[in-house]
Amino acid sequence: MRRIMGGRLPAIQLGRAAALAVALLLALSGCVSSHAQSSRGTTRPTARPPSATAAQRPPVVQQGITGTLPEVVFTTANGQQVSLAVEIADTEPLRETGLMNRPSLPDDQGMAFVWENDVTEAFWMKDTLIPLSIAFIEANGVIVDTQEMQAETLDPHIPAAPYRVAIEANAGWYSRNGLQVGDVADLSQVFAASSLDNPQLTPSPAADP
Repeated sequence: MRRIMGGRLPAIQLGRAAALAVALLLALSGCVSSHAQSSRGTTRPTARPPSATAAQRPPVVQQGITGTLPEVVFTTANGQQVSLAVEIADTEPLRETGLMNRPSLPDDQGMAFVWENDVTEAFWMKDTLIPLSIAFIEANGVIVDTQEMQAETLDPHIPAAPYRVAIEANAGWYSRNGLQVGDVADLSQVFAASSLDNPQLTPSPAADP
Protein backbone atom coordinates (compact mmCIF):
# COMPACT_ATOMS: atom_id res chain seq x y z
CA MET A 1 0.00 0.00 0.00
CA ARG A 2 1.41 3.31 -1.05
CA ARG A 3 1.12 6.11 1.45
CA ILE A 4 -0.27 9.46 0.16
CA MET A 5 1.79 12.27 1.53
CA GLY A 6 -0.17 15.10 3.17
CA GLY A 7 -3.63 13.47 3.08
CA ARG A 8 -5.69 10.40 4.06
CA LEU A 9 -7.09 7.54 2.07
CA PRO A 10 -10.87 7.53 1.51
CA ALA A 11 -12.83 5.42 4.00
CA ILE A 12 -13.71 2.69 1.45
CA GLN A 13 -10.16 2.40 0.23
CA LEU A 14 -8.95 2.40 3.82
CA GLY A 15 -11.28 -0.45 4.72
CA ARG A 16 -10.16 -2.50 1.75
CA ALA A 17 -6.56 -1.72 2.48
CA ALA A 18 -6.99 -2.77 6.09
CA ALA A 19 -8.58 -6.06 5.07
CA LEU A 20 -5.76 -6.77 2.62
CA ALA A 21 -3.17 -5.92 5.29
CA VAL A 22 -4.76 -8.30 7.79
CA ALA A 23 -4.87 -11.10 5.24
CA LEU A 24 -1.26 -10.51 4.29
CA LEU A 25 -0.17 -10.54 7.96
CA LEU A 26 -2.05 -13.79 8.59
CA ALA A 27 -0.38 -15.40 5.59
CA LEU A 28 3.06 -14.26 6.68
CA SER A 29 2.39 -15.41 10.24
CA GLY A 30 1.52 -18.85 9.00
CA CYS A 31 4.74 -19.05 7.01
CA VAL A 32 6.92 -17.92 9.88
CA SER A 33 5.23 -20.25 12.33
CA SER A 34 5.61 -23.18 9.98
CA HIS A 35 9.30 -22.40 9.46
CA ALA A 36 9.94 -22.20 13.21
CA GLN A 37 8.23 -25.54 13.81
CA SER A 38 10.16 -27.14 10.98
CA SER A 39 13.42 -25.81 12.38
CA ARG A 40 12.63 -27.08 15.84
CA GLY A 41 11.75 -30.44 14.46
CA THR A 42 14.99 -30.93 12.54
CA THR A 43 17.57 -29.11 14.66
CA ARG A 44 19.32 -31.29 17.20
CA PRO A 45 21.03 -29.86 20.28
CA THR A 46 24.81 -29.85 20.10
CA ALA A 47 26.21 -32.66 22.21
CA ARG A 48 28.57 -31.54 24.98
CA PRO A 49 31.66 -33.62 25.70
CA PRO A 50 31.49 -35.35 29.09
CA SER A 51 33.39 -33.62 31.85
CA ALA A 52 36.57 -35.32 32.97
CA THR A 53 36.24 -37.53 36.00
CA ALA A 54 39.03 -38.20 38.44
CA ALA A 55 39.86 -41.41 36.58
CA GLN A 56 40.04 -39.58 33.24
CA ARG A 57 42.27 -36.74 34.38
CA PRO A 58 45.96 -37.06 33.54
CA PRO A 59 48.19 -37.67 36.57
CA VAL A 60 49.64 -34.56 38.16
CA VAL A 61 53.31 -34.17 37.37
CA GLN A 62 55.30 -32.22 39.93
CA GLN A 63 57.67 -29.90 38.09
CA GLY A 64 58.51 -32.47 35.43
CA ILE A 65 59.07 -35.36 37.86
CA THR A 66 56.72 -38.23 37.05
CA GLY A 67 55.60 -40.82 39.57
CA THR A 68 57.29 -39.57 42.75
CA LEU A 69 57.56 -36.24 44.51
CA PRO A 70 60.93 -34.71 45.29
CA GLU A 71 62.22 -35.47 48.78
CA VAL A 72 63.85 -33.33 51.42
CA VAL A 73 66.28 -35.21 53.65
CA PHE A 74 66.63 -33.63 57.12
CA THR A 75 69.59 -34.36 59.36
CA THR A 76 69.41 -33.75 63.10
CA ALA A 77 72.28 -32.60 65.30
CA ASN A 78 72.98 -36.22 66.35
CA GLY A 79 73.08 -37.44 62.73
CA GLN A 80 69.63 -38.98 62.43
CA GLN A 81 68.00 -38.55 59.04
CA VAL A 82 64.35 -38.33 58.07
CA SER A 83 62.78 -37.72 54.67
CA LEU A 84 59.70 -35.77 53.61
CA ALA A 85 58.17 -35.93 50.12
CA VAL A 86 57.04 -32.46 49.04
CA GLU A 87 54.88 -30.80 46.44
CA ILE A 88 56.51 -27.72 44.91
CA ALA A 89 54.94 -24.26 45.14
CA ASP A 90 57.26 -21.88 43.31
CA THR A 91 54.87 -19.44 41.61
CA GLU A 92 52.76 -16.75 43.24
CA PRO A 93 49.42 -18.52 42.57
CA LEU A 94 50.73 -21.83 43.93
CA ARG A 95 52.24 -20.16 47.00
CA GLU A 96 49.02 -18.27 47.70
CA THR A 97 46.95 -21.46 47.49
CA GLY A 98 49.35 -23.70 49.38
CA LEU A 99 47.52 -26.46 51.28
CA MET A 100 44.24 -24.59 51.53
CA ASN A 101 41.05 -26.69 51.57
CA ARG A 102 42.91 -30.00 51.88
CA PRO A 103 40.97 -32.34 54.21
CA SER A 104 44.11 -34.34 55.06
CA LEU A 105 47.81 -34.74 54.34
CA PRO A 106 49.85 -37.98 54.38
CA ASP A 107 52.19 -38.08 57.36
CA ASP A 108 55.29 -38.36 55.19
CA GLN A 109 54.29 -35.60 52.78
CA GLY A 110 54.33 -31.79 52.78
CA MET A 111 54.71 -28.75 50.56
CA ALA A 112 57.85 -26.74 49.80
CA PHE A 113 57.38 -23.03 49.09
CA VAL A 114 60.31 -21.84 47.01
CA TRP A 115 61.45 -18.30 46.20
CA GLU A 116 64.08 -17.04 43.82
CA ASN A 117 65.73 -14.90 46.53
CA ASP A 118 65.74 -14.78 50.32
CA VAL A 119 62.45 -13.47 51.73
CA THR A 120 60.82 -12.75 55.09
CA GLU A 121 57.22 -13.41 54.08
CA ALA A 122 54.83 -14.54 56.82
CA PHE A 123 52.29 -17.37 56.59
CA TRP A 124 48.70 -17.66 57.81
CA MET A 125 46.13 -20.47 57.89
CA LYS A 126 43.14 -18.93 56.12
CA ASP A 127 40.93 -21.71 54.68
CA THR A 128 43.49 -24.32 55.74
CA LEU A 129 41.53 -27.19 57.26
CA ILE A 130 44.37 -29.10 58.96
CA PRO A 131 46.94 -27.92 61.53
CA LEU A 132 50.47 -27.71 60.18
CA SER A 133 54.11 -27.31 61.18
CA ILE A 134 56.38 -25.09 59.15
CA ALA A 135 60.15 -24.83 58.86
CA PHE A 136 61.87 -21.76 57.40
CA ILE A 137 65.10 -22.81 55.71
CA GLU A 138 68.04 -20.91 54.24
CA ALA A 139 69.29 -21.64 50.72
CA ASN A 140 72.19 -23.63 52.24
CA GLY A 141 69.68 -25.91 54.01
CA VAL A 142 69.99 -24.59 57.59
CA ILE A 143 66.70 -24.38 59.47
CA VAL A 144 66.31 -20.86 60.89
CA ASP A 145 62.87 -21.27 62.49
CA THR A 146 60.04 -23.76 63.04
CA GLN A 147 56.49 -22.94 64.11
CA GLU A 148 53.17 -24.68 64.75
CA MET A 149 50.12 -23.31 62.93
CA GLN A 150 46.51 -23.97 63.92
CA ALA A 151 43.87 -24.68 61.29
CA GLU A 152 41.72 -21.83 59.97
CA THR A 153 43.41 -19.04 61.90
CA LEU A 154 44.56 -15.66 60.66
CA ASP A 155 47.53 -15.13 62.96
CA PRO A 156 50.64 -14.22 60.95
CA HIS A 157 53.55 -16.63 61.37
CA ILE A 158 56.59 -14.43 60.90
CA PRO A 159 59.96 -16.14 60.43
CA ALA A 160 62.80 -15.35 62.81
CA ALA A 161 65.20 -14.75 59.91
CA PRO A 162 65.20 -14.49 56.10
CA TYR A 163 64.76 -17.81 54.30
CA ARG A 164 64.68 -19.25 50.78
CA VAL A 165 62.39 -22.25 51.28
CA ALA A 166 59.51 -22.87 53.70
CA ILE A 167 58.28 -26.43 54.17
CA GLU A 168 54.86 -27.24 55.61
CA ALA A 169 54.13 -30.66 57.10
CA ASN A 170 51.53 -32.12 59.44
CA ALA A 171 51.32 -30.56 62.89
CA GLY A 172 54.14 -31.68 65.18
CA TRP A 173 56.11 -33.38 62.39
CA TYR A 174 59.37 -31.54 63.09
CA SER A 175 59.26 -32.06 66.85
CA ARG A 176 58.29 -35.74 66.48
CA ASN A 177 61.36 -36.26 64.34
CA GLY A 178 63.70 -34.36 66.65
CA LEU A 179 64.28 -31.49 64.22
CA GLN A 180 65.04 -28.00 65.47
CA VAL A 181 66.69 -24.71 64.54
CA GLY A 182 70.22 -25.25 63.28
CA ASP A 183 69.55 -28.69 61.80
CA VAL A 184 70.14 -29.15 58.08
CA ALA A 185 67.90 -30.05 55.15
CA ASP A 186 69.15 -31.33 51.80
CA LEU A 187 67.16 -29.19 49.36
CA SER A 188 68.84 -30.45 46.19
CA GLN A 189 65.76 -32.28 44.91
CA VAL A 190 63.56 -29.29 45.66
CA PHE A 191 65.75 -26.94 43.64
CA ALA A 192 66.09 -29.51 40.85
CA ALA A 193 62.30 -29.81 40.66
CA SER A 194 61.63 -26.07 40.73
CA SER A 195 61.06 -24.05 37.57
CA LEU A 196 62.90 -21.16 39.27
CA ASP A 197 66.19 -23.03 38.99
CA ASN A 198 65.23 -24.88 35.82
CA PRO A 199 63.38 -22.56 33.41
CA GLN A 200 62.76 -25.45 31.01
CA LEU A 201 60.39 -26.99 33.57
CA THR A 202 56.75 -25.95 33.53
CA PRO A 203 55.28 -25.05 36.94
CA SER A 204 52.98 -27.86 37.98
CA PRO A 205 49.22 -27.29 38.28
CA ALA A 206 47.72 -27.20 41.76
CA ALA A 207 46.69 -30.67 42.78
CA ASP A 208 43.00 -31.31 43.44
CA PRO A 209 42.15 -31.11 47.14
